[in-house]
Amino acid sequence: MENNKISKEQSKDTGIIIALIVLLSGTFLESFLLVKASIVIIFISFLIPALFYYPAIVWFGFSKIIGSVVSKIVLAIIFILAVIPVGLIRKVMKKDTMMIRSFKKGSVSSWSVREHKYSESDILKPY
Repeated sequence: MENNKISKEQSKDTGIIIALIVLLSGTFLESFLLVKASIVIIFISFLIPALFYYPAIVWFGFSKIIGSVVSKIVLAIIFILAVIPVGLIRKVMKKDTMMIRSFKKGSVSSWSVREHKYSESDILKPY
């Protein structure tokens, strides 16, 4: 979906979702009228899906918003549950693989001089 271009299939899918919501509402409220309405909505969604064009814009716009919010929540949870505990454990164990503490203590540059002449095999097979 780009630039709110809703396809015929997306309109049809939106009609089916609306029919499902009405059907579930009719089941829980024990309303036979809502069950009949859901059947009519299903037929309309297959025969004239263009009627669900504007509801499809709203539906897919809502899904885009929910998707962006949920992805940020999931990434935050993963960060809190995985990255922060590992960082805290490494800090308690005083691990310093990047040698930041030794770099801060000394006056020497962190760049190391490497005397290596590159050959053809280095380029052909870099790994």
